[in-house]
Amino acid sequence: MTLPIVSSIQAAIQQLADELEVLPAESITIHSAAGRVLAEDLLADRDSPALDVSAMDGYALRMQDIIKDPKIAVASTCAAGHAATELPAGGAVRIFTGAPVPDAAECVIKREDTLELESQIQVRIPVDQIAKGAITICFFVVDARTA
Repeated sequence: MTLPIVSSIQAAIQQLADELEVLPAESITIHSAAGRVLAEDLLADRDSPALDVSAMDGYALRMQDIIKDPKIAVASTCAAGHAATELPAGGAVRIFTGAPVPDAAECVIKREDTLELESQIQVRIPVDQIAKGAITICFFVVDARTA
C-alpha cells in the first residue's frame, strides 16, 4: 500500500476549500438551532456561575503559605450551596466541588495532591511546581464581562 503524498492531500483540501462559500446570517428559532453555527459571538449578561466555585475537591490556599511551610492547618470546610468561608492567614479551607472559593484564596490544591493529617494537610507536590493560576493545580474563574 502506498501512502498519498502530502502535497496531494494539501491540494485536495485546497480544492474542497475553494468549493466552500460563506452563507448569509439568518434568524431562526432556538428549537432549530441544534447543529448550527453562530454568525457572531454571543456574550453573557452575567457570570455563570455567579461566583468563583471550586472545580474539584481540595484545599483553598494562599501561595505565600505554601512557600513558608507545606504543612498547613485546616481552618474550616466549605461545601457547595453554602456561603464562602473566610480563609485565615496561614490556614487552609477544605473545599468541595462547586463550593465558593474564599476571596483570599489564590489556588485550590487537589485533594489527591495532599497528605491529609489529623488537623492539617501537607502539600505533596514541590512548591516550585505550584504556580498561581496554573490550570492543573489552581482554578480561577474569569469574569465573562472582562474576558
